[in-house]
Amino acid sequence: TKESAIGKMRMGFWRDIIKLLFPTTNINIIPTPATPPVIPEHPVAQALADSTRDMHITRTWLTKMIDRREKDLADIQPKSLKDIETYAEDTYSSLIYLMLECLQIRDHSADHAASHVGRALGIMTVLRATPYHASKRHLYLPLDLTTKYNIVPEDMFRGNIPPQLNELIFELAAEAKIHLDK
Repeated sequence: TKESAIGKMRMGFWRDIIKLLFPTTNINIIPTPATPPVIPEHPVAQALADSTRDMHITRTWLTKMIDRREKDLADIQPKSLKDIETYAEDTYSSLIYLMLECLQIRDHSADHAASHVGRALGIMTVLRATPYHASKRHLYLPLDLTTKYNIVPEDMFRGNIPPQLNELIFELAAEAKIHLDK
């Protein structure tokens, strides 16, 4: 689709920025080029260049987020909670890992907490965004749970909210809480 093509172009832009910031093939070497790369006049790209230089962030988490966002351009309903958790780990948790790097916190316990907080955030974001996505004819609730609770996507797209949706929401919210309790 047109939106997918535009999304791929955006991801390509960010891949190019990362290649400029991390010219080596070793993904975790912090670059110290003799002459800094010329970064496009884009405020986020400029801030990212500053963060790479000043806070010694690595490219691992940036690349992981881009890879995942690009994969999700296909707009496919997740098959299971595990798919949502993987998405959340690759996006929300990766962002928290980047924040930890910026704070120069490299600690197994902090990473463990970041993983679970990111997964909880991802699950909650899926729940929070469900009405909006349904209005656009997209559904990101896991297929196994929509089947379990007999939820028909077309009904949701038409604004007919089945009463059993509350049970599905409760089950996903409980999974998010489990992550926060870990």
